[in-house]
Amino acid sequence: MGSHLGDPRLVHLNACRTGFGHPLWLETHGPASSTAPAVQRLLRAGASLRGRAHMDELAYSLNGENAHYGTPANPAAPGRIPGGSSSGSAVSAAELAMRGLRHSSECWSQGCVEAQSRE
Repeated sequence: MGSHLGDPRLVHLNACRTGFGHPLWLETHGPASSTAPAVQRLLRAGASLRGRAHMDELAYSLNGENAHYGTPANPAAPGRIPGGSSSGSAVSAAELAMRGLRHSSECWSQGCVEAQSRE
């Protein structure tokens, strides 16, 4: 199984808009003209991009809550915040860990781990 990559809407992807978890930023900035070099290196090395994840507003908080787009559900502790500015990425990782490594390759190939964003 190859490596999988999820973008927390914090790095540029060619022709995609990067909103940094904030609707005004998304509204006032056009699509990226190129993909971030770090992402390009990962893709060239064989990683596959699986989605764009929800994130805290402007990556500014420690709790993962976003007043504009909501808070990703914490699969390990429903009713609690997921924590971290890249909370959607944390939720995706926790979801995979809870399903167990035995199921992760099947889950990724079927695309059942979706980005946690409304952008």
